[in-house]
Amino acid sequence: MADKVDIPVKLSMRYGNPSIEKAIDEFIKEGITDIYVMPLYPQYTLSTFESAKEKFEEVAERNENLKYKFLNPFYDDPGYISALAETVSNGSDSNYYLFSFHGIPESHVYMADPTHHQCRIDAICCSGTQKTAHKTCYRHQCLQTAKLTARRLGLNDEQWSVSFQSRLGKEKWLEPYTQDVLKSLPSKGIKDICMLAPSFTADCLETLEELGIEGKKTFLEAGGENITIAPCLNSSPAWIDFLADKINKWTKK
Repeated sequence: MADKVDIPVKLSMRYGNPSIEKAIDEFIKEGITDIYVMPLYPQYTLSTFESAKEKFEEVAERNENLKYKFLNPFYDDPGYISALAETVSNGSDSNYYLFSFHGIPESHVYMADPTHHQCRIDAICCSGTQKTAHKTCYRHQCLQTAKLTARRLGLNDEQWSVSFQSRLGKEKWLEPYTQDVLKSLPSKGIKDICMLAPSFTADCLETLEELGIEGKKTFLEAGGENITIAPCLNSSPAWIDFLADKINKWTKK
């Protein structure tokens, strides 16, 4: 990244270290008071993008001279879709793709709807146009990411589907659940698949362990023959170029 942009770049974590506080303090010590904040969450949720945004604003308010702008969720940005498709196509020759997104409780989807009436969590709602709720609707944004990536990969509608992983507790979460889909695919004659996790821009326990180990085991025990777990974007050249392009456009504002 350093050789692609002309301004300092710092990493921070919403939870953990290096913290948002530390990153802001370092910028200020360097005399930098105009910051481009890039939450690396492709799709919007209250617990990810909004939480990171609120935390940054909370810390930034302690510094009255600080100016900042956020990169909004980029779930349908052509650069992101291109990077995602390139990463997937580099590692798989499967003819069926399962897009497994991180799950959230259905109640969070309704809470994020600013109109309090547009969101119904059905096919018509999420596929409709001119929906104010789509700007903050995680489900809609996940479906759009999957559809655009599938299109970029040249897949037809029978060659891909969407599921949601990491369900916790007894509350109803977004469906279908990844584990259930993995169990059902072999019985439908789909025994060679590629699975990817587009809501994560970097591999973590939920991609390496939950999908790469548990998910793979579930699929094979159900009669599947081969499963490829596509890597997340990580430090892939196309992804780094996407981020650098956003930064460079911001510096020329």
